Amino acid sequence: FKDSPDVYQKLEQFSKMQIEGADVFMGAFAMLKHFPFFRDMPNWFIPFTASNPEVIKAFKGVNEGVDLPVFLEGLEQSTVLCNSDKFSFCLNIQHLPSQQSKMMIELFNMELKAMNEMMEDEFKLNTESKNKIVNTQYIQDLYRFFKLYPYRKEYPGIFETEINVLEDKILSIIYSEPKVIRNLAEFYFAKDHYQEASELFSWLSRKEQSFELFEKLGFCAQKMNDFEKAIHYYKQAELFEKDKIWLQKKLGYCYRKTGNFKKAIEYYQQIIKSEPKDLNNLAYLGQLHIDTENFEEALKFYYKVEYEDPDNPRVFRPIGWCSFVLGKYDTAIKYFGKVIKQKSLKSDYMNIGHCYWVLGKIEQALDSYREAVRVSGNDLQWFRSAFLDDSRYLKNAGLKELDIVLMMDYVILG
Repeated sequence: FKDSPDVYQKLEQFSKMQIEGADVFMGAFAMLKHFPFFRDMPNWFIPFTASNPEVIKAFKGVNEGVDLPVFLEGLEQSTVLCNSDKFSFCLNIQHLPSQQSKMMIELFNMELKAMNEMMEDEFKLNTESKNKIVNTQYIQDLYRFFKLYPYRKEYPGIFETEINVLEDKILSIIYSEPKVIRNLAEFYFAKDHYQEASELFSWLSRKEQSFELFEKLGFCAQKMNDFEKAIHYYKQAELFEKDKIWLQKKLGYCYRKTGNFKKAIEYYQQIIKSEPKDLNNLAYLGQLHIDTENFEEALKFYYKVEYEDPDNPRVFRPIGWCSFVLGKYDTAIKYFGKVIKQKSLKSDYMNIGHCYWVLGKIEQALDSYREAVRVSGNDLQWFRSAFLDDSRYLKNAGLKELDIVLMMDYVILG
């Protein structure tokens, strides 16, 4: 896999999903459900056995050179495939050329042996594993029926139904213990289902309050873009552990998203005291000062980042912008020029154009504005909107409103 790292990563991800119980074979076997066998509804749910007449029929004439009994026994005991997929594999064999079917059986047999040996060890260590596998296979059989059965639309899709564990009369009896609810909440949380996780964590917090619960409730709210609620939970978590850096960063971020830049700055000032060498914190504090239009203060933090890491391109753009707003046009051109040499955006050409224009370099300004339009894909609506947004800074630099409108139209119409 040296020459194909992406393939290795995908295989690694595939294995991880399989270990976690994900249904990784649905796509592979979806095309093998067209056999007449699957037109009869009961066949989607019967357990796979080597003595099934359809299985015996499928392997008729494939005995030569193949240890068929061993293979079928291994397939029957296999915990990797659900019953429906085992039937699909066998029914597909009979339609393959003799040599190809033998080769496929031999390869599959080797895989089955390895997997079955691994699962035997697992059963010795964890006696509950067998129950888990039986349940998983049954759910996978159900899933295939409701997703692939030719007449599936005649039945309500149980997998499309939203489930509320806390309100459902039957499930609330099964999942009544806080430990079970916590495991389910953590599963939702790990799979990025933040709404469901939040409901369960909220139920748990009414039973027992803890730093971790409030922290996760805050994170769920943040991911759902409810920043006010996120702050509420993070502040409750702060009562348990006030000086945790992760929590302070989340509060700073959420306060910024709600427009409370003053509180966000307060938190990031605390963070910098704890992590004075983290340049990301300095840069973020600089951005917060840009948000409050305190450009002089913002420059101090960005220059600190540049001093510690002179080749960091992330600070060139904000330094250029702050310098432009503060009337330091030569400095702004220098930094916008650095950005353009490395990785430019359409806004960079517009910003450097502003600087050239204010300094009276009309031709260079026009060239920059035209390049901004070109890089934007001739998005004239964007150019007009962005130009008007920046007009207040151009006015502060001494340019007249009429000149600003004329320049904008000249670029657009030219």
